[in-house]
Amino acid sequence: MEQKQTAVDWIIDKIIENNNMSEIYLSIFDVAEAKEMEKEQIIDAYKEGCGDWISNDKIKGAQYYNETYGSK
Repeated sequence: MEQKQTAVDWIIDKIIENNNMSEIYLSIFDVAEAKEMEKEQIIDAYKEGCGDWISNDKIKGAQYYNETYGSK
């Protein structure tokens, strides 16, 4: 499966690309925290969407995230 890019990763790439900024400047933002928050939102959305018919949906949500976006 082709890995997709999360919205947070996309906006970071666009900021760097369009403003010719390095990731050092992005350190003023808590990029790692934003990525973790987005990851949890994706896992929770998976859980909510599949929770009625899949057991261990939190584990499967993390598995879905890792397969879709990589283990970032």
